Amino acid sequence: MAEKVASPLVAKMIGNWNGFIKKQDILNAESKRKEIVIARKNMEEDQNVLIYFSLIDARYKMMVQE
Repeated sequence: MAEKVASPLVAKMIGNWNGFIKKQDILNAESKRKEIVIARKNMEEDQNVLIYFSLIDARYKMMVQE
């Protein structure tokens, strides 16, 4: 079994991802999202980080639809 990823680390990754979204940097945002999805699978349980991901993911989806 893979080692658990600390939720603060995933939260920091989401913050970086949000930065790419704010800059409309679709390529980096897309690759950062893939990284986060993988990390989330091994993340320790943290409801706040999951909510944060959902919020930023909604922003990401709005950006790529435009």
